[in-house]
Amino acid sequence: MPKTFLYARVSSEEQRKDGYSLPKQVKKLKAYAKAMNLEADVELLEDESAKDGRNRKLFNKMLKEIQDSVGQEYIILCEKVDRLQRNFEDAQEIDELVKEGKLTIHFSDDVPHLYDRTANSHTKLMFGFKTLLAKFYIDLLREECIKGTDEKVAQGGWHSIAPIGYRNNKILRTVEVDNEVIGNHDETRAELVKQFFELYASGKYDVRRLAKEMASRGLVSKHGNPVGKSCIANALKNPFFYGIVTHPRTKELIPGLHSAIVNKKLWDKCQTARQQKTAYKHSRRMYKFRDIFKCSYCGCSIIGEPKRKKLKDGGVREHIYYHCSYGSPKLGRNCPQPWWKEQRLEELVLMSLKDVFADDFILDFLRKDMDMAFEKEQEFIEAEKKRLNTEYSRNEKQMKQLYIDKNAHVIPVAWFMEEFGKLRDRQEAIREELSRLDEEIEEFMEKGMVAIELGNDLENQYLSSDMENKNNLLKILYRTVKIDESGLDISWSPGWDELVKLKEIELGQRLDRDFGKMVDGRGLEPPASAVRTLRSPN
Repeated sequence: MPKTFLYARVSSEEQRKDGYSLPKQVKKLKAYAKAMNLEADVELLEDESAKDGRNRKLFNKMLKEIQDSVGQEYIILCEKVDRLQRNFEDAQEIDELVKEGKLTIHFSDDVPHLYDRTANSHTKLMFGFKTLLAKFYIDLLREECIKGTDEKVAQGGWHSIAPIGYRNNKILRTVEVDNEVIGNHDETRAELVKQFFELYASGKYDVRRLAKEMASRGLVSKHGNPVGKSCIANALKNPFFYGIVTHPRTKELIPGLHSAIVNKKLWDKCQTARQQKTAYKHSRRMYKFRDIFKCSYCGCSIIGEPKRKKLKDGGVREHIYYHCSYGSPKLGRNCPQPWWKEQRLEELVLMSLKDVFADDFILDFLRKDMDMAFEKEQEFIEAEKKRLNTEYSRNEKQMKQLYIDKNAHVIPVAWFMEEFGKLRDRQEAIREELSRLDEEIEEFMEKGMVAIELGNDLENQYLSSDMENKNNLLKILYRTVKIDESGLDISWSPGWDELVKLKEIELGQRLDRDFGKMVDGRGLEPPASAVRTLRSPN
């Protein structure tokens, strides 16, 4: 006795709600089976697309059972040909089973109603034609989807599931920043995403350590699962996070309509960290003068290298030497830069710190000068930010109006694309400029406060610090330091170069030639930056 399968399938939300819904298909098939004196042994209800047979687990299981059977006949009850198959691979397998006499197919609402091994040429033609139409429908649907995706992406929209830190607005069909609070310190998902960009840009984290760190901070996906390494790795190289949409086929970069979580500068830092040949190792040895000196001959970095010597008593003595990273006998490259003992380099550094003259009298001038300079800098930046924000809001309104006019066929599509693209490019430039202004004021304050806090105790501050803080301190003081046999050629950071000049000022000069007054009986003349706020004490 033949075994009968009742097979029903839907593949979209519209089909679930309309006439193709699974309950309606089952109802029709049972009525047909009753009319044909058939009884379904197994009901297979599937919610999958048939464009690729690999996705249909129940369908494949059914075919596998029929193919592996010996001496058993099967019947499949299905509403239409396109409910059973939409690709040539599945059609070929089904046709082979029919030819072998293992399978008979009944279609309740389609022609032919019956397809078995006794089918004539007309029935086979109709079955093949229906299969061809089903395949044509899938191909046509694919083309229309590609057209819709291309148009949406060209306008700066997103075409898929929103990445981590964003969420899809199903009503407006847009992508929004995900401000759901999830972190251990009441932080939003978008804020935590920005944090892992900042951590990776620092160069101290690889993707594996970054995933663990973000899990400890409470970053989870929309489904509540910890964010994996692959998700973070994909996010770090996705320009979507700084406001750019990548075309899925041409890979063209298009300014998006969504808000950026990170700025372009931070994203570029992450790409630099990704492109490094060797990942940062947490156990990497810290050298006192790492990334401080440059070779005067070739411009390469001066790097540290330990040298160990076994002692007669069995112990080991270690010395740190510094040499040019280009000159390597092992690689056959020569550089006239000599090898330097770490102790000798530290002597040269301490001598340079004595060149920084900053007693309490001068620091008072610096504080006043810093207050006035910061006030002027802040006024300028606030005015500039206000101007940029006004322009940004005006451009947003223009972009929305252009979109409305385009949909209403008031303006040509080609003109819309040109003008809309110009406004998007300008919006991106404004976002970058606003980010740069915020960073400028923070950097201005940080450098000024460091200079005042160190004050006239610079040498002691250096000697009392640990190795890492010594390295950080020198990076604040020095802009560039070139080295050769004659010693150090130092270019000081802004602000510190003025303090070095004070060392060269002879005692007894007048403090302010315009007022002709002496200060503290010493008559020091400060640098030009300090004169602006300097006044003689009463």
